[in-house]
Amino acid sequence: MNEIVKSLISCCRVIRVSKRKSILLSLLAGFLITAACITPDRPQGWSKGIVIGDKYYTGTLEGEVVSLAISPKTEDIDREIHRYTLKGQEGMRAIYSDLVVSSDLSNESSTQVFFSGYDGNLYVLSEDLVELDHIQVGDGSPLVGTVTVVDDVVFLGSSNSNVYAFQIDRDGKKLSLDQKWVFSTGGMIWSRPIVSQNIVYIGSLDHKMYALDKNTGEELWSFETNGGIVTAGLIEGNDLYFGSLDTVFYSLDKNTGELQDKYEEASGWYWSDPILDEKENTIFIAVLDGRVHAIGYDKGRFSSKWIAELEYKIVSQLSLVDSWIAVASEDGSVVMVKKDNGKSSRRCRLNSEVRAGIYHYDGVLYVGAYDHSVRALRVLGHKEKPDGRFQEVWTYFTNRDYTQAFDEHPPAC
Repeated sequence: MNEIVKSLISCCRVIRVSKRKSILLSLLAGFLITAACITPDRPQGWSKGIVIGDKYYTGTLEGEVVSLAISPKTEDIDREIHRYTLKGQEGMRAIYSDLVVSSDLSNESSTQVFFSGYDGNLYVLSEDLVELDHIQVGDGSPLVGTVTVVDDVVFLGSSNSNVYAFQIDRDGKKLSLDQKWVFSTGGMIWSRPIVSQNIVYIGSLDHKMYALDKNTGEELWSFETNGGIVTAGLIEGNDLYFGSLDTVFYSLDKNTGELQDKYEEASGWYWSDPILDEKENTIFIAVLDGRVHAIGYDKGRFSSKWIAELEYKIVSQLSLVDSWIAVASEDGSVVMVKKDNGKSSRRCRLNSEVRAGIYHYDGVLYVGAYDHSVRALRVLGHKEKPDGRFQEVWTYFTNRDYTQAFDEHPPAC
């Protein structure tokens, strides 16, 4: 049986629901096929990129990583600098993991790009996209969640239900990855681990949030919800915040796992990761039903500030830009929402669905869409008087079919 189909069946088996919510089982199975863009023929990723120096790095729908010159003076035909192709078998090359940058602890000028592939491999590339190492994780099951790199250790979860830690070993310019420990959960793991002090926090589709010893992988505690957990947690002080597919947003004591509060104003699944505005004591999070919630927090307790209705399903990660929040939705729009009241400004219509997270750097939003485009959208008035409007700086199509792409997709903003 195709490994992708096997993973979907396994996912459905581990979702234990009450009679009241039993309908979620069939809904989730269908959603995982359509929203995750996983089909028996070929998976398609949604990787969020990152800026290093004067280049933007991102995963592509072709199962590759590219680096693009971000200067607006560069012609599109010359914008691509480097390209790297995943090593897995044809049909399994997809990148759902965001790209993560880490530096050599002994040499900060040496920067590497880390990510996991749906082909079951963990990758490390140089800034020039030269492979430094790649290693099969466990039995090679698909990797969907984003990796986390802390103190020369890579943490990630797998569709085989395990959490892994890999030690980064350095020898001059050489680098290798060695498995440090593994921890087994009861369900597939699509969420990103977070690390605070000596504890790794990660959610599983077995409905549990786990706290693991960073150095040994030993379970310190676990907390069970009524739905799978596919989002990363968020640490603020002694509190751990996260959302679940049971439509509840939770507050736990990060050291003990004790429940502190629940936010139950949402009516959809929490799919994208929460983002934090410490100055305003506010957590912003998108819900799959097309709403963005602003949740106030105080010593682990919640309050609802506002809820913005954007109509279309939201899978993409949000991004903070000055006094605005950039949101991409299923209809192919990028919308700027005011942080203080949730009101939205003009939409930038990309005419293609966005699932990858929006990356913000110096007043420019970098957005990858399902027409193979990567777009740089400048936020007008950045740092001075931003008004929520965009200016399209450039568009690049990673499938290299420039003539057809530009004819079919004129500038959107």
